[in-house]
Amino acid sequence: MTLGRTYLFKPLNEWIIPLRYAVRDQAGEVVAVMTTGISLDGENNPWKIDGLPESVYINIIKDANAAGEYYPQFIHPLIMYGRDKEQTYDDPASQELVEHVVEHIEAAAGVDLDAFTQSGKAVYFNLKMPGVGQVYGTQGYNSDLKLFTAVRRSLLSMRDEFVAVFIWYFIVFTLFNVMLVVFRYINNLQREAKQQLEFQANHDQLTELPNRYYLKKKFPEWRKRWGNAYALLYLDLDNFKLINDHYGHSVGDWALVELAKRLKESCSEETMLVRHGGDEFIMLMPFSDKSVLQHEIQRITYRLKEVIHVNALEFALSGSVGVGVACPEEHENSLEGVLIKADLAMYEAKKVRNSYVFFTEEMQQLSDERAVIEEALHGALNNRQLFMVYQPQIDAESGCVVGVEALIRWQHPVLGFVPPDKFIAVAEASGQINPIGDFVIDTALKEIATIQAGFDPIRLSINVSVQQLVNEGFRARLKEKAAEYDINPTNLVIEITESLFIEDFEQIESLLVLIRNDGFGISLDDFGTGYSSLSVLRSLPINEVKVDQSFVRHILTDEHDRALIQSIIGIGQSLKIPTLAEGVEELEHARSLRGFGCNLFQGYYFARPMDIDALKEYLTAFKAYEL
Repeated sequence: MTLGRTYLFKPLNEWIIPLRYAVRDQAGEVVAVMTTGISLDGENNPWKIDGLPESVYINIIKDANAAGEYYPQFIHPLIMYGRDKEQTYDDPASQELVEHVVEHIEAAAGVDLDAFTQSGKAVYFNLKMPGVGQVYGTQGYNSDLKLFTAVRRSLLSMRDEFVAVFIWYFIVFTLFNVMLVVFRYINNLQREAKQQLEFQANHDQLTELPNRYYLKKKFPEWRKRWGNAYALLYLDLDNFKLINDHYGHSVGDWALVELAKRLKESCSEETMLVRHGGDEFIMLMPFSDKSVLQHEIQRITYRLKEVIHVNALEFALSGSVGVGVACPEEHENSLEGVLIKADLAMYEAKKVRNSYVFFTEEMQQLSDERAVIEEALHGALNNRQLFMVYQPQIDAESGCVVGVEALIRWQHPVLGFVPPDKFIAVAEASGQINPIGDFVIDTALKEIATIQAGFDPIRLSINVSVQQLVNEGFRARLKEKAAEYDINPTNLVIEITESLFIEDFEQIESLLVLIRNDGFGISLDDFGTGYSSLSVLRSLPINEVKVDQSFVRHILTDEHDRALIQSIIGIGQSLKIPTLAEGVEELEHARSLRGFGCNLFQGYYFARPMDIDALKEYLTAFKAYEL
C-alpha cells in the first residue's frame, strides 16, 4: 500500500489523502490497483476537520522524497503557520516546520532522527510553549507509509474540554491508527503470500526439498561460497516404480518423504540436496579428494538402504549414483556440463543397480556414439537397412540341426555394419524397440515359413526385450503371426534375458505363463551373467537355459569356468530344463559340453549366422556332425 500526497480533487472540490493498493497475481505481476482516499473537507468525514478546536495541533508530514523535500499530509490548524491549503499541501513543508518537527522528536525520543525512525516506537512528551503553557502530546513514525505524526494539546484547553474533546481526539487518532493497522495487516498477508509462492516455486511440494529451479538459481551463490572444485551426485532409485504400481502412489509418496528426510540428515552443511523429479535426487558437494568422496557416497547409500516402514509394509530401497566432478583446472565445469557427466555415469550405474560410477571421457564418447546411432536408426526400417540372419542350433546326441536363432543385422550406408550390441540398447532407450521387434517377428516367421516346404520343421528362436514383452498386444500379435505363416507354436521359442527380472517380476512371470500356455517355448538367454537366482529359475515357466558364451570360451583352459558350466548344466538337469551352450568354436568344446550333459550347441564351429538363402543351401547339403 502507498500513501500519496494530499491534493485537491477538483470534481468534488475537496482535499484528499489518496491511498493505493496493488493487487498481484500468483506470478507477482500487478493486475489491478485499488484506490481510496480520506477527504479532509467532507461533511461525513470522521476527521470532522472543522470541528477540531484550534488548541489541538496535528502534524502529519510525509518523509523526504528523492529531492529531500517533506510534504505535509495533514496540518491542523493551518492558521498556526499562516498559510492556506494550497500553500500548505501543494508546496514542500517549510524549513521552519521541518526543523520544528525534528527538534521535538529528538528532544522527546532522546535519540537522533534516524534512530527514531528505525525504532518504530512512539514517544510522549510534555513541554512549555510560549503563549500556550504546558503542552502534552505524542509523536511517532510509520515506516510502511513513511509518515511522521505528531498530536499535541495544551493542558489548559484539556481542562476546559476534557470529556467531550479529548474523547473525540482519541477516536480520531484511533480511527487513523486502525486504518494503518488494517493496511499493515494487508501488507503482511501480501508479504506472506509472496514468500509462500516463492517457496513453492523453489521447492518440491511433496518432500519440501529444493527443486531444479532452486539449484540453477542458487548455484552461483553456492559455488562462490564453497569453491569451483565440486562433485555432483545424481541418484536414481532402483525399481521404485514397483512400489507405486503394487501399493499405490500414496505409499510411494510416503516412502519418498521418508527417503528425503534420510538424505537430508545424511548430507553435511555444505551439501545442497535437490529433488530433481520423480525418484531422482541431486547432491552438490565440495570436492577435495576422490577417496573422501567415495566414503561420503557409501555412507549416504548405506543409509538409503535402511528398511522403510509404511504401516504394515517394509521396503528396502537402493539407488544408482552417477558422479560428475568439476575441477578448477578444467575448462568446462559449468553446472549443466557436470550434470550431463553425472547423468551419463548414472546411466552406467543403472546397468548394475545399487552402485555408484564416476564419469569418464569414454562415457562421453559412447554417449556421442549412441546419439549418432539413435538418429540413424529412425530411418533404418523405412530404408530397409535392417535384415535377418540365422544361426543353426545342433543337437548334442544326433549332431543334427534342430533349430535356428534369428538375429537382426543393420547395414548403414554411412556407418557401415552396426552390431546389435551397439543399436539394440539405443532402440530400447529411444522407444524404437517395439517397431523393430515387430519387424523381427514378421520377417523371421515369413522367411522360416519358406523352409518348411522342403525340410523337416525346425524350431525358430527369437529374442524379445522387456519393452516388447510388456507392450499391450504382444501376445496376441505373436499368435496372429504364427497362424498367418502356419508356424506351429511348439516350433517358436522366445528368448528372454535375465535383465527382465529387475523389472516387475510378478508381471513378467504371469505374461510368460500365458505365452507358455499358448504353446510357445521360452528360453532364458545368457544365464549366469545377470540377476537370476535358483528360486527365480525354479518358478519361471521356461523350457530351456542358454549358457553364455563367456563361460564356454575358456572351458578347456579355465577350471573356474568349467566348474561354473558344470553347475549350470547340473541345475538344468535337476529342474529337468534342457541347456544350450553358445559360443562353441571348437570340436573339443562340444565334446566337453556333451560330457557334462549339455543338450544343444550353437557357435562358429558349426555355422556362422547366415541369411535365409544361405540357410537353405546349408540345410540342403547338411550332414550330421560326429561329436
